Amino acid sequence: MDEFEKLLEAERVSVERFVRFRMNSKSDADDVLQEVYLAAYQKLPQLKNKNSFKAWIISIARNKCNDYFRKKAAQ
Repeated sequence: MDEFEKLLEAERVSVERFVRFRMNSKSDADDVLQEVYLAAYQKLPQLKNKNSFKAWIISIARNKCNDYFRKKAAQ
Protein backbone atom coordinates (compact mmCIF):
# COMPACT_ATOMS: atom_id res chain seq x y z
CA MET A 1 0.00 0.00 0.00
CA ASP A 2 1.47 3.34 -0.98
CA GLU A 3 1.55 6.51 1.10
CA PHE A 4 -1.56 8.04 -0.48
CA GLU A 5 -3.64 4.94 0.22
CA LYS A 6 -2.57 4.92 3.87
CA LEU A 7 -3.39 8.59 4.36
CA LEU A 8 -6.70 8.29 2.53
CA GLU A 9 -7.78 5.17 4.40
CA ALA A 10 -7.48 7.05 7.69
CA GLU A 11 -9.68 9.93 6.45
CA ARG A 12 -11.98 8.29 3.89
CA VAL A 13 -15.07 8.27 6.15
CA SER A 14 -14.70 11.97 6.96
CA VAL A 15 -14.27 12.95 3.32
CA GLU A 16 -17.20 10.82 2.14
CA ARG A 17 -19.45 12.16 4.90
CA PHE A 18 -18.44 15.75 4.02
CA VAL A 19 -19.29 15.33 0.33
CA ARG A 20 -22.43 13.19 0.71
CA PHE A 21 -23.92 15.71 3.16
CA ARG A 22 -23.66 18.44 0.52
CA MET A 23 -24.88 16.54 -2.55
CA ASN A 24 -28.50 15.85 -3.47
CA SER A 25 -27.93 12.41 -4.96
CA LYS A 26 -25.60 9.52 -4.28
CA SER A 27 -24.44 9.40 -7.91
CA ASP A 28 -23.47 13.09 -7.84
CA ALA A 29 -21.62 12.53 -4.57
CA ASP A 30 -19.78 9.55 -6.07
CA ASP A 31 -18.74 11.66 -9.08
CA VAL A 32 -17.46 14.47 -6.86
CA LEU A 33 -15.64 12.00 -4.60
CA GLN A 34 -13.89 10.51 -7.60
CA GLU A 35 -12.72 13.99 -8.62
CA VAL A 36 -11.56 14.69 -5.05
CA TYR A 37 -9.52 11.50 -4.84
CA LEU A 38 -7.97 12.03 -8.26
CA ALA A 39 -7.01 15.65 -7.51
CA ALA A 40 -5.59 14.69 -4.11
CA TYR A 41 -3.56 11.84 -5.61
CA GLN A 42 -2.13 14.09 -8.32
CA LYS A 43 -1.29 16.91 -5.90
CA LEU A 44 0.05 14.81 -3.01
CA PRO A 45 3.69 15.75 -3.75
CA GLN A 46 2.74 19.41 -3.12
CA LEU A 47 1.56 18.60 0.44
CA LYS A 48 4.43 19.64 2.69
CA ASN A 49 3.10 18.38 6.03
CA LYS A 50 1.49 14.94 5.90
CA ASN A 51 -0.03 15.59 9.35
CA SER A 52 -2.36 18.14 7.76
CA PHE A 53 -3.70 15.64 5.19
CA LYS A 54 -7.24 15.67 6.59
CA ALA A 55 -7.64 19.45 6.41
CA TRP A 56 -6.00 19.47 2.98
CA ILE A 57 -8.25 16.82 1.43
CA ILE A 58 -11.38 18.35 3.02
CA SER A 59 -10.48 21.67 1.39
CA ILE A 60 -10.14 19.87 -1.95
CA ALA A 61 -13.56 18.29 -1.34
CA ARG A 62 -15.07 21.70 -0.52
CA ASN A 63 -13.66 23.17 -3.72
CA LYS A 64 -14.91 20.26 -5.83
CA CYS A 65 -18.40 20.60 -4.31
CA ASN A 66 -18.36 24.31 -5.09
CA ASP A 67 -17.23 23.56 -8.66
CA TYR A 68 -20.11 21.09 -9.02
CA PHE A 69 -22.72 23.61 -7.89
CA ARG A 70 -21.18 26.40 -9.99
CA LYS A 71 -21.30 24.16 -13.07
CA LYS A 72 -24.88 23.12 -12.29
CA ALA A 73 -25.99 26.75 -11.87
CA ALA A 74 -24.46 27.69 -15.24
CA GLN A 75 -26.53 25.10 -17.11
